[in-house]
Amino acid sequence: MAHDESGGVRALVRYTAGMAELAIHAGHPDRKHNEYLPYPDENFNETVDQRLQRANKFTIEHIHNRGGQAFVPNLTVIVKSITADRTYAGFTEFLNPYLYCITVEHGRFEWCIYKRYRHFHDLHKALLQSVLIETKRSRSDLENRMQEENNENPCFPTRNDRMAFINDGIIRERCEILIEYLNKVLKHPKFRSHSATREFFGVSCLSFVYGISVSRKEGYLLKRSHDDYLGRHTFCLFRFCPDSCKCHHDRKWFAIKDTYLTYLRTDTHELRFPMLVDRGFQISTGLRNAATYRGVRIENLQRTLVIKCRTTRDCDEWKQHLLDLIEKAKSFVNGTASRFNSYAPKREKQLAYWFINGKSYMEAIAKALLTAKEEVFITDWWLSPEIMLIRPSDDETFRLDNILARIADAGVRVYVMIYKEMSFAVSLNSAYTKRVLNSKNNRGFIKVIRHPDHYPNGGVLFWSHHEKMVVIDQKIAFVGGIDLCYGRWDDDFMRLVDLGEDNDRTLKLPYELTAHKAALNDITLIETAQQASTRMVEQAGVISSKRNDLLRAAFSGSNKAGKDIKLAGQTQSSEKEHKMKNVTKKWMDSKKKGERPTSSNRRAVKDDAEAAIRPEKYARKWMKLAQKARKHADDSDDYEDIEDLQPACDPTPTIDRKHRFFIGKDYSNAYEKDFEALDKYSEDYIARDSVPRMPWHDEALVVFGSVARDVARHFIQRWNIHKCEKSLENDNYPFLLPKSYDDTEDLNVRNWKDFLESKPFHVDAQCVRSVGPWSIGTKSVEHSIQNAYIQMIDAAKHFIYIENQFFITISQDSQVRNQLADTLFRRIERAHQLHEKFRIYVVLPLLPGFDNINAVQAVLFFIMRSITKGDSSLLKRLERA
Repeated sequence: MAHDESGGVRALVRYTAGMAELAIHAGHPDRKHNEYLPYPDENFNETVDQRLQRANKFTIEHIHNRGGQAFVPNLTVIVKSITADRTYAGFTEFLNPYLYCITVEHGRFEWCIYKRYRHFHDLHKALLQSVLIETKRSRSDLENRMQEENNENPCFPTRNDRMAFINDGIIRERCEILIEYLNKVLKHPKFRSHSATREFFGVSCLSFVYGISVSRKEGYLLKRSHDDYLGRHTFCLFRFCPDSCKCHHDRKWFAIKDTYLTYLRTDTHELRFPMLVDRGFQISTGLRNAATYRGVRIENLQRTLVIKCRTTRDCDEWKQHLLDLIEKAKSFVNGTASRFNSYAPKREKQLAYWFINGKSYMEAIAKALLTAKEEVFITDWWLSPEIMLIRPSDDETFRLDNILARIADAGVRVYVMIYKEMSFAVSLNSAYTKRVLNSKNNRGFIKVIRHPDHYPNGGVLFWSHHEKMVVIDQKIAFVGGIDLCYGRWDDDFMRLVDLGEDNDRTLKLPYELTAHKAALNDITLIETAQQASTRMVEQAGVISSKRNDLLRAAFSGSNKAGKDIKLAGQTQSSEKEHKMKNVTKKWMDSKKKGERPTSSNRRAVKDDAEAAIRPEKYARKWMKLAQKARKHADDSDDYEDIEDLQPACDPTPTIDRKHRFFIGKDYSNAYEKDFEALDKYSEDYIARDSVPRMPWHDEALVVFGSVARDVARHFIQRWNIHKCEKSLENDNYPFLLPKSYDDTEDLNVRNWKDFLESKPFHVDAQCVRSVGPWSIGTKSVEHSIQNAYIQMIDAAKHFIYIENQFFITISQDSQVRNQLADTLFRRIERAHQLHEKFRIYVVLPLLPGFDNINAVQAVLFFIMRSITKGDSSLLKRLERA
């Protein structure tokens, strides 16, 4: 009978397995190859800071505090289950053949992690070492103490799966031992906050934050140094140079969220540059693409990042999670899905509310700011800290800087971005704005960035940040054309005078104003500019080759009208004024004699005034009127139907005669004088008793929910790249994170009644913009707002209404490159060919708001070349068509 060697081996294996099973089922005191983990102390209570918690989650402030705590205090962490699967992967199978799936629950969060035995062992070893350091005792002393005490401490099996002869029959008991061990470890606050515990469970201070999405993947990776921020912070990237010679790799904690990837510094827990998913977001691997083994190259429109994984399996896993990220955030990647090739997709059934003029807009902003809980984003072309948002007021409670200081003291972080002006061109004094806001910064919660910097060679000279927005907690966004600055607050009354109790509320009739003007022999800035611009555009062909010089000269000084420009039409203007004086004198003489004007006389005087300017047009009308007057000279019935001459509008209403609505610099008239001495905000810079203020009309809106998140996302993109440019190593200026689009509870705004007068409307909305390398750090230019204009104009059926500060769009021009002129031309031409009744209405200010006549001329030059003057103007092109 032959000897069966395989049978003997099987018997030996069965015997060994039985002994292992017996050891596992034995009680804790008798277990062999187990090790107890003593607690560092007997304090199982955690200190809770209510300012950093909200709805059993951390707040955003927890990230900025950089404490590194991952689990929410006093919220139970439980390992619900552990399952194990035997894997076959070469050498890994021999030492750690089982892959454990661990299901963890923390409050409303539940997630799974995959570990092998060696990961459990590393955790136990790290925690034991921390206890030795904490208690300052040797390992033998701790072991002796553990033998004397009860065994409620965590007990860890010290032999790996292979050495413990674990098989499929007894793996379930092994899992139960590990569950018990982990749950006991998680009971103690110091064990929960240990870095090894955070790494084991794959969590960080980014994991459980209110408003921030659940992490898809977190863990330690190696980040290659000298990554590219649009050409900044790069090193010698020669292809023939090995990766180890060009740069080094730092260990960072990475987290993949719903629409972005970010990372933390391991020593300070400082948040670093988040890479948002955009149209340029892409992933590549391999030595050729990543220039390193087990590397992943990540790119978007703002930067390039290379990470290096520990193993090939980890590399494949992270790559797959990044691809899932792109799929999840495809609305930010796919230009077709986002419409107009915009950075943000179309949002349906959003809430929106419109504001006409600054009064209701600023009042709503003031009230909404007081509801802020975490963050406020503000960006303006010009921001005046002392602007009063609610008027009239007996104190300075509703002054902008005081409101921001109040909410900052309450724990709300305020981030402000303002345009850094060229002082020789505009008097914004953004440095003063930053200085004032910083003076209100008691807790360091108000941060201000001025951008861009201006350098003689390579700086930004002819561009400016002109957007105006206020975003509150990333779910309420005020957007529009109204800066929070002097001269923008106005209401439907459009007050020209603001003298408080000295207000003169009577209005003069047009003929009285004409008489006064003629008597003073006054030539207004409007007349001067009109005459100058007429002369200028007639010479458009000569001036067109000197446009750059004209622009530079326009903003180089503060020349007034009539001082350094001699007008060609001044002689003709004097003749017209003389005729106007005669007309006015006749009218005044009739009033002194007590004669009551008839309707026909009023029309005659009106025509007389116009005839003084255009005599040839009204010559025949005057002859007919004279014949009619002689015919009815003796008719006494002419005075039976006389109507009293009434003003065309009511006297200017005054809500409160005891207060002034426009304090100091807020009483402004850009045609009279540009702003000056902004630091003396309470002092008038023009004489309000003789110079009327210039009313201001503009529009804005507020949006809620997902579309407000998109507005915040734009601000965050700008803030983060500007921090890299100006304050990369300044820890006091943090990077910002976009909030989740999936948190419906946080997106819902129920308190709109606190700052709106009526219910908002449901609309379909989409954010569009105009940005490029200088303004937001992208590698390409996005002009989705122009794309939206073009499609809307092409789709218009009956009319187009355009209301804007300027109208500059010239076809085939080397400097003015927008395509609106071509689009309007095509639409008008199509309407003409199809015999459609189609209208285009364009509403512009009478003059650009500059006191400098050269600046007025420069802007009018381009406006007239866009509309009527020159071969490339819209009118000339239509005439030739």
